[in-house]
Amino acid sequence: MTDPRIKVSAAVVGYLIALDALGAAGGIRTIDVARYLNIKKPSAHSMLGNLRDADIITKDAAGLSHLTLCGAELASRCRRYYVAVTDALNHALPPEADVQNAACVLVAELDEATLEKLCPKKGSE
Repeated sequence: MTDPRIKVSAAVVGYLIALDALGAAGGIRTIDVARYLNIKKPSAHSMLGNLRDADIITKDAAGLSHLTLCGAELASRCRRYYVAVTDALNHALPPEADVQNAACVLVAELDEATLEKLCPKKGSE
């Protein structure tokens, strides 16, 4: 999956999914992203800076992150693809497999036409 503003790596997919999940609260704190992803706050701060530079998020005066319109669309697409890939992998791999990380890698690396084939058809979701 590609976006002209940023290289969508497996790590970026993970952050976009976290931002999508946390975004409903009206603003996203760096510490909440770090907790969601089980990483250190400086790592979250660094990636959020990269996402801000790519116009995926903005930061307000209080330091809260907000997805831009483009960022929200990308995060929503990533979550949709992630759910579809995770579902497929859960059916194909043994229970001890690291499905979440594998799904992030596949969402980042597969083209959107392939990812769309994995998604349920609208109306049958």
